[in-house]
Amino acid sequence: MVKKNPYDRFKDGKLEDKKIKEYVKKGPKYDENVVRFIENIYDANVGMVTNSPNVVKRLRNIKYGPNEVEEFSRWLEYRNNDKSDWSAGRYLEALIKNMDGEEVTIHTKEYSNEIDAIGHHMGSKSIVVDGDVGDHLGHRMYNGRISVFGDAGDHIGSDMKGGEITIHGNAKGVGVRMSGGKITIKGN
Repeated sequence: MVKKNPYDRFKDGKLEDKKIKEYVKKGPKYDENVVRFIENIYDANVGMVTNSPNVVKRLRNIKYGPNEVEEFSRWLEYRNNDKSDWSAGRYLEALIKNMDGEEVTIHTKEYSNEIDAIGHHMGSKSIVVDGDVGDHLGHRMYNGRISVFGDAGDHIGSDMKGGEITIHGNAKGVGVRMSGGKITIKGN
């Protein structure tokens, strides 16, 4: 069985540079910092690395905060493909770990498919998700907070060691092999 690289969607190293630049011109008007942030990600060839720790290392020289990550989450909707995968969630994980600031809002309401693995290996920070999320939210999380204002998929908080997850909607499987932390489901 061949293991799929969670960054395959970004493997060209330019994050589909031409398509994205066209979208930025036609799409919502981003402020200068967001455009510079996305361009810096192109320049760092972040998409060519194979795992989240290496992505975090590549991002260290790029200065950005919660606003850029929030707008990046809106931009990811444009890139969302026909099926769920971990790549967008793992990419956001790396961005959030490296950002200046403690809390970020991720927008997923417009996504045709949910993002899996938001908050994977989360050690600090606070994530507010405006919309639904996919599977493995907070997988191996050991600190921090995640609040989802929508529904969640399966395996929420699996292998979780600490932190707090609140789902304001419904969730499927919750807390598999969880050894610490707190999960609250406000729906079913």
